This record gives sequence, structure tokens and C-alpha cells, in this order.
Amino acid sequence: MSGVTMSEGSDVGAAMPLATRLQEARRIEQLRYFELPQFPVRAVPDDFFTPVLEYLQTMTDAPKEFLFSSMLMTVGAVIGNRVAMQVGSQMVKPNLYGLCLAGSTVGRKTTAVSFCTRYLEMTQEALKEEMVNLRMPDSGSHEGLIECMREPRLLTRYEGSGANRVLVEEMEKKVVVNSGIASFSEFAGFMDNLRKDYNKGMESFILDVYDGNCHTRQLKNEQSRILNPCLSIFGASTLTQFLQRITENDKHSGFLQRIFYCYVSEQRGKLRSLIENSAPDDGMEALIVASLVKIYRVAATIERDEVKVRLSGEARVVYQESYQRELEEIAVIKKGDAEFSGVLLGYHGRLDMMKFKVAMIYAVVEVAGQNMVLDRRNGLFISGDVMKGAVRLITYFWHTTGYLLRHQFKFTPYEQRMKRIVEMLKKQDGKMNRRELLQRTGWPAKEFDEVLATGMESGTLTLVEEKQPTGQSAKFIYLELRK
Repeated sequence: MSGVTMSEGSDVGAAMPLATRLQEARRIEQLRYFELPQFPVRAVPDDFFTPVLEYLQTMTDAPKEFLFSSMLMTVGAVIGNRVAMQVGSQMVKPNLYGLCLAGSTVGRKTTAVSFCTRYLEMTQEALKEEMVNLRMPDSGSHEGLIECMREPRLLTRYEGSGANRVLVEEMEKKVVVNSGIASFSEFAGFMDNLRKDYNKGMESFILDVYDGNCHTRQLKNEQSRILNPCLSIFGASTLTQFLQRITENDKHSGFLQRIFYCYVSEQRGKLRSLIENSAPDDGMEALIVASLVKIYRVAATIERDEVKVRLSGEARVVYQESYQRELEEIAVIKKGDAEFSGVLLGYHGRLDMMKFKVAMIYAVVEVAGQNMVLDRRNGLFISGDVMKGAVRLITYFWHTTGYLLRHQFKFTPYEQRMKRIVEMLKKQDGKMNRRELLQRTGWPAKEFDEVLATGMESGTLTLVEEKQPTGQSAKFIYLELRK
């Protein structure tokens, strides 16, 4: 994108008159939904995240936004349900559902997931005496998740025989892992499992526990109860594989609306060979694990001492300004495309809530990095700077979601055809001879003309007749980058 994001104006937005803010929103909207936003480096906190991100980039040329997403999910899993904050009527936990989407030319898309898995396993090993579990089953099985997260049941059995036969009740012995992350290097496989008959009910389960709600499932002879859940899901996929597994109905489902999307459309530069990447540094690896253990202990202290997490006055202002800007943005979009604004609104609520989830993660990391002392009386206040970082990050995800909804999550026959024409025109710098474009599509002329007419009516395409050096005229189709 041009580097312009709504978050960049967050410090001055409230001072602008409403008419000026609306005008600015219109200008930014014209840019936003035709180009991907740039990853906001200013959203990366100096504590933990910046040095770790720089280190990871010496070992891989995976996109930095994928690597950052990986570390965000790693830290969120380490904190888990040990930290929560009251936001209005909801108790919010730092769990997230995140997906790294890569274009067909982008390599190393699964590397980010592997880093998340690796550091969580190392952290579990460092905390093994405390029997800390941070990873959920990644088989994609509904039964597997339920079994892992459920509370122990009261078991009954008969002992003895005859007159001495008695009913004995005892509590089942099992390890409960109700907080952690399920990671999938191939998210498409997880989506396949999600739709299988034997996983019926899994999608509704995932929707329920995302919001931290206790969950009860009653079968014929047994009941499964999950208390205080804090499930995170993280994966990677090519955009093509992902689109093959979702439909127009899925676009409006609660599951897709709860995911943050980190999308890199094309490879940046030449991929490095394996020997061009640095080997892991033992000292840095130990430092990362030590930092994650420290973050875990801060979260455990918050839980043990019942430290309340609150917003500072400045954080409230920063959040409220971002919320108002986004609603104004949607209102502007509605004037030109009411249907699209309605779809965006369905995603906005979930992404808006993620600001608090990310702010909690950032705040706990800050406490751990700066050795701050917490107590129950004073609580943990999320500062304005922490909330600014969270808003910048979620604004990036919000605009990425808008871009994907506008350009990629298209499933009607017309949308698929228009998407193909747009992609062809982009490869030719936005201009092609009409006859050549028709030939490349391979469609019947009538079908092509229908798509062309609709594209021209919507302002996406323009048909221009131009005189050639030969003196003859030829018709050219232009891609209008701004409506």
C-alpha cells in the first residue's frame, strides 16, 4: 500500500472535524481495497518481539509478518487463561485464531508455524517439573480436543460380589489442558478434517470456546465439561488451497470472522538457500526460552494474586478513537457498496475485540521485560502506548481482511470470471487489447461481453478505442485502480 493507514493518524484523528475525518476516510478507502497494507513495523514492541524477530530473520527468509505472527501466537499460548480482562460485559482472554496466507510464489510459509511449535516445546521442557502443557492436539479431531480439554469425570464401579457388592465412586485421574494452541503447518488439511462427518459439531465448538465460554457436551452415558477454555489456533496455507475449501456461506460464518489473516501475495526477492541461512545460536535460543518462561511466570502471578487487568485513561481514548474511525470508514464504504460494507461489519466486531487480546499480550510481555512489580491493589494497567501498538497491528489485519474480502474471497461465477480478468490486466500493467484478452480467457464472446459490461458498469473496467500508428483503431480494456 502507499503506507497510509488509519492507525498512523490515531494521535490526531480526534482533533479533526467530522467532515475532515470523513473526507480522509474516503481518500484512504480508495487506496485500501485495491492494494495490500504494509506490515506496520511500529506495531512490534521493543520488549521481546523486536530482538526475536530480528534473530529469526537470520535463520529464514520467511516473510517477517509471518514470523511476527508466529511469535505473537507463541506468547499468547504461554500466557493462556492465566490472564483475562473485563471488557464491557465480556471477559476477554488472549487466545487468537491466526492464519498466514501465502501467494503461490511465496516460499517458507510453514516455517513460521514450525518456530511456534519449536519454542513452545522448549518452554514446556523448561517447565516440565510444573507439568505445564501449552500445546493442544493437532490431529484436527473434535474428540481429541474435547478429551484434552474436558474436566475429570466422576467414575463409578462395583466392587465385591453378592451381599458385599458395593458401588464405589472416584474422580477420574486425567491431565486437563484447557489452555494452549493447536498449530497446523498445512491449514488446508485442518479445514478438510473440520468438514468430515466424524467431526460434526467441531466448528460450533470452536466458535464457542473462542469466546472463553464454558462448554458442556452431553452424550448418552457421559457428559464432557470444559471450564475456562483458552484455545488458540494457528496455521499456514497457500491462498489457493484455502479458497478451494471455503464457500460463499463460509465467508459469513463466525469461524472465518474470528481469524486474523496475515497475507503475503508474492515473493520478495530471491529465496536464500539452506546454507545461506544462519544456524541457530545456542545463546539466543536459551534467551528466548528464558524469556518465555519469565512471561509464563508473570502470567501465573497475575492469576495467583488475582491481579486485575485494566485500561488506562489514555488507552481508553486510543481504543475509542480507533473504533470510531473504523465505523466512519464502513459508513463511507456503505454509500458506494452497501453489500460489501455489511460483510465488513460482520468481521469488524471480532477484529475490534482482538485489540484487547493483543494489548494484554503486549502488556504482560512489557511487565516481564522490564521486571515490573505487580500487586492486587494496583493491578495491571494497559498503557496508551501499548494500546497504540495493538491498534496498529489489528488495523493491519483489518485492512488485510478487507482486501481479501474485496478481491479474493469471491465465489459466484461472475466474481470468479471478473477476478480472472483483473489478474490478467494486472500482469499487463492494467491495459490489454480487447481481442487479445478475449482470446486469453477462452470464453464464448457473449459470456465475455457480459462480464465486460458489468465490470464497466461497476467502474472496475474501462473500454477505450484508440487510434494505432497504422491508422486503424483498436479497442483496449483498462483496469480502473480507483473507483
